Amino acid sequence: MASLNHDRTANQEAYRRSRVSLASMYGFGRYIAFCGGKVAADSGTFDGLLQRLAGMGENPSNALIVQAGANYPEKVVIFLVQCPS
Repeated sequence: MASLNHDRTANQEAYRRSRVSLASMYGFGRYIAFCGGKVAADSGTFDGLLQRLAGMGENPSNALIVQAGANYPEKVVIFLVQCPS
């Protein structure tokens, strides 16, 4: 678990360092995957990116996936609401 947290932190820091230049480097709206603290793959579609990661032997759940040029908030609160059956 420590390695997963380390990779997550490395991916987030790599994204923060490069987020301003992603759109100019890869094209606005492209999907970018960070693995191991660096850009591992990019694609024009989310499904295409998942296929590229699978082809590389990377587990997408261990990657940070962003869209070039998107403006993401620093923090997000997610609520879980369970509906009655």
